Amino acid sequence: MNRRTLLRGAAGTAALATVGGCARTGGPTQVVVVWSGYEFDQFRSVLDEYRRERNQPVDAISAGDDIDELLRARRKAGTHPHVAILPRLGLIADFAQRGWLVPLDRATFAPRFPAAWNDLVTFHGQLFGAWVKFAHKSLLWTRPSILDGGSAPKSFDGLVDLVRRLATRPPRPRGEQRTPAPLAVGAADGWVLTDWFENVLASLASHEEYQRLAQPGANWDTPAVRHALSRLAELWSIPGALPGGGSRALLTQYEESVIQVVRSNRAAIVFEGDFVSSTVRRFQRPGDEPVRWYRFPAAEPGGVQPLVVSGDAAVVLRDSPAAHDLVEWLTNRAVWPAFGPWLQGGGYLTPNLTVPDDAFRDEMALALVQQVRTADRLQFDLSDQLTGRLAGGDGSVTWRILQDFFAEVTRPAPDIAAAVRRVVRRFTAAARTLEPA
Repeated sequence: MNRRTLLRGAAGTAALATVGGCARTGGPTQVVVVWSGYEFDQFRSVLDEYRRERNQPVDAISAGDDIDELLRARRKAGTHPHVAILPRLGLIADFAQRGWLVPLDRATFAPRFPAAWNDLVTFHGQLFGAWVKFAHKSLLWTRPSILDGGSAPKSFDGLVDLVRRLATRPPRPRGEQRTPAPLAVGAADGWVLTDWFENVLASLASHEEYQRLAQPGANWDTPAVRHALSRLAELWSIPGALPGGGSRALLTQYEESVIQVVRSNRAAIVFEGDFVSSTVRRFQRPGDEPVRWYRFPAAEPGGVQPLVVSGDAAVVLRDSPAAHDLVEWLTNRAVWPAFGPWLQGGGYLTPNLTVPDDAFRDEMALALVQQVRTADRLQFDLSDQLTGRLAGGDGSVTWRILQDFFAEVTRPAPDIAAAVRRVVRRFTAAARTLEPA
């Protein structure tokens, strides 16, 4: 289950058709998105404002993790939508190479985003995507009391030491609140494990080494990959680190892992992106100690602190004035009041440079946006760049490989070196089956 398929929502309606900037009556503009549940509800509210401005219909369709299959099937049938908001760079690259996307006007859209973000959706010199939102995926969440007045770990060694210390705390007397396990991991959702891996890897590998892994035929048997996997195994294999152990974590989905920290007190720390805040808001009880976020630590003392992001970019699939106008509207400075409820409700960040700082009423959101805007080095979610059998989505090889690795290293007395060798071989073998985009 992907974070985007939590509480899968029903399709909604709203929006526009224009010619030469003047609205006219016509069929609805169709936009397909990956979002569902909370995110889809928020997006539909944004489109309500669009419909009021233009007095024209738009159909919003929630495809969830099946967006790839839906768009391919719709194209084959000749019924592809006007616009899609895609979550994976690998999918955008594939569709652009196939000629399925309509280029956007660079003069209009490029000034709205940092150059690095425009580069991500540029192929053969043409711009194919406009960023609607992004996720900051390098965060740890815990209550300040867990740190006993100290600061958050600045290195992975510090995180390992903290988890070991928390795992050895004695149980509380009967009748008192339970002693939480150190770490909640929603390993039933394979994307959670890829995010763990990508953060450690981004701290150890150069930008070029990290990016090479997204290429077909990449060799995953590198010192940085092996070291990242070994460091993760070192943490995950700590006895008592996980509530119920590794087998229970493999049945725990992302949102439940957050609830284990926020509500049920089964765990002390959870790792995931800024979108954790929306779950915290829904499940934290009044009067409970607040949950704070901290940056994911560097893999080695004094090393590079990772900054991993993912994002959702709007692309045009059916060339029409209405399609281009919808994408322009979604990324135009004037539209940001329509995003206000989403900005304030949590789980929404944007790299759009036209959005003023005061649009981010939440201090956390503004701090994370500023980190991304000013970062010397950031990495885009690796699993979202992959194609073919390694690509993200339910049942992807990447997810299964890391879930098998997690299961192996969380058993009693694991052979970590052997587990690392096996997972590296599986990654390399899968990469060799990929075709160039």
